[in-house]
Amino acid sequence: TNPDVYDRIETTDAAGELRLRVSAYLVAADNCGNDAGDWFVGALPPTTGTRGALVEVPGVKLYADGGRCGAPAGTTPDGHSYGDLWHSQAELEGYIAKYQDLGYQVAVHALADRAIDEALSAFGNVIEPGNPLRHRLEHNTVVDPSFAGRYDALGVTGTIFGAYPTCTFSNLVASGSATVDTDREWNWRRLLDGN
Repeated sequence: TNPDVYDRIETTDAAGELRLRVSAYLVAADNCGNDAGDWFVGALPPTTGTRGALVEVPGVKLYADGGRCGAPAGTTPDGHSYGDLWHSQAELEGYIAKYQDLGYQVAVHALADRAIDEALSAFGNVIEPGNPLRHRLEHNTVVDPSFAGRYDALGVTGTIFGAYPTCTFSNLVASGSATVDTDREWNWRRLLDGN
């Protein structure tokens, strides 16, 4: 959620017209890798529903690699890098530490293995033992098989898109328009087995 969208949510809520619960993750670094500034610090502290019956601000979102803007940062099976890695591990550590210290849960968008590796390493260097703020790694599209145990060791939750791989992507595969690397792509089973 950027400032404009958050303002619309708040205005709709204040008018009594909001008809669904909103957990707004505030953009700290946008989907093109740009720092969004501290537009929310002080004004929108992390909450657990205390801002209103329907609106809460549990945390912030960072984008580690491309998706809508740029391309996912991954590695081909033969070891070549591709895509757009927006932040170094040190930069991610700075963001995570800063917002963790302010009490925000941090959700890092990381689609492919290079970005996932950077984000897991950054989390490993800065999050508090046991991950009490429940920091998350979002999307996890292309996961190297060796990463599975890292999530559990850190206590970091890895989420995966639901509709895209089960509907859109499976239709592309069925039509012959796409192939899937079942060892690395959309591997829910490996993440579940890795806890």
